Amino acid sequence: MTCADVDGNGRADVVLYLGPSNGTWIYLNDSTWEYLHGTPPAEIASIYGTSGSGVLGLLAVAGAVTPAAHTASLAPADLQPIVSEALARWAAAGASSNVLDTMAHTPVMVADLSGAYLGKADCGVVYLDRDAAGYGWFVDSTPAKDEEFARLGSGSQLQAVDPQAVDRMDLLTVVEHELGHVAELDDLNSSATSLMSGMLPTGVRRNVTANEVDAIFAQQT
Repeated sequence: MTCADVDGNGRADVVLYLGPSNGTWIYLNDSTWEYLHGTPPAEIASIYGTSGSGVLGLLAVAGAVTPAAHTASLAPADLQPIVSEALARWAAAGASSNVLDTMAHTPVMVADLSGAYLGKADCGVVYLDRDAAGYGWFVDSTPAKDEEFARLGSGSQLQAVDPQAVDRMDLLTVVEHELGHVAELDDLNSSATSLMSGMLPTGVRRNVTANEVDAIFAQQT
């Protein structure tokens, strides 16, 4: 993967190469995906292979990965209500209209990320691992509510009490986290229990707070 202004319009485009087995390139041109088979156009070939420096952050599972058998893949149709709720929570925390607009125009895709990675923000695109690193996703059917979770102590972290969520990775948390990277927030120490921690345990929900919004504002001043 690499980022470059392929068409010279002042906006970064994204290029992915899926490997020589099928010779397929994917080119994100101003939020429109174009699938190119075989040898790519010269302007794309000339920039592919440079450093993938666009990576803002990778969120990983906390602890050893033990893939579950026959874990269902995340369906693109599952994403819309979760992404909408993630944006609503960023808005409720006080994110500016400019930040929210950038988040809302960020493509969110299902991908096959390596190892224990759950999500990645790269070149203005959010990628979510298809099966949550083998643990499976908790796709909340009522994402505006937290009834499947209970608050632990006085912190903002929630722990699952619903059996459907206990041993799975919370999709809403991961989407909120990756949207934080879209706003150029860095990962925090993996031991942190806030939204931007670089690792997430199973059965845990974390939400954006004013702290993340303040961190975005501090970067812009």
